[in-house]
Amino acid sequence: MGMRKIPYWLGTLCFDMILFWIPSVILCIVIVCFPSDKSNIYVEKFGYFFILFAAFSLAFLPFTYLWTHAFQKSQTAYRFFPFFVMIIFAILPQIPIYVLPQNQFLKYCLPILSPLLALVNGFLSEQILGSDTYSYFIDNNTKIYTTPSMWYSVAVMLIQGAIYMTITIVLDNLKFRLNDR
Repeated sequence: MGMRKIPYWLGTLCFDMILFWIPSVILCIVIVCFPSDKSNIYVEKFGYFFILFAAFSLAFLPFTYLWTHAFQKSQTAYRFFPFFVMIIFAILPQIPIYVLPQNQFLKYCLPILSPLLALVNGFLSEQILGSDTYSYFIDNNTKIYTTPSMWYSVAVMLIQGAIYMTITIVLDNLKFRLNDR
C-alpha cells in the first residue's frame, strides 16, 4: 500500500530542515557568545541572515530532492552531486556577473538559476552590506557585484522551493506510476 507522496516529501523536508538548522543555530550561538569586531556585522544583521538562510533551506533542500531523480545509485549521487552543483549551478553562472558587474539583467535573472546564486545575491544586497557600503560601491563605480534588495532573493528562493518540490513529487509519481490518493 505505502505512503502518499505529498506527506512523505513534506515529512522528509521537515526532517531535513531540522538537520539543516542544528549547525546553523550552533553557529549563531558561537558568534553571539564570542563577539569580535569582525563578527559585529553578523550580530547587527542577524534578522536578515535568518530570513536568507530560512529561504535558502526551503529552496535548496527541494533542489537536492529534484536531483535525486538524475542518479540511479545513491553512491554515485554522493560522489558527484556536490561537485556538479558547485561547478554547474554556482561557479559557472557567476562568470558573467564578474565580467559585467553592473548589468541589471544579470542581477535579476541569474539568481533564478539556482538557490546558491540567489543566496549569494542576497548576501550582496544593501540590507546585508549596509547602505553606506552599498552607496560607496555605487558612487565610486567599484567593480563589485552588488544587488539592490535582499527581498528579491528571498522571493526567488521561496518560489524555487515550491517549484522544485512540485517537480519532485510529479517525477516521483511518474517514476513509480502511482497516483497520490
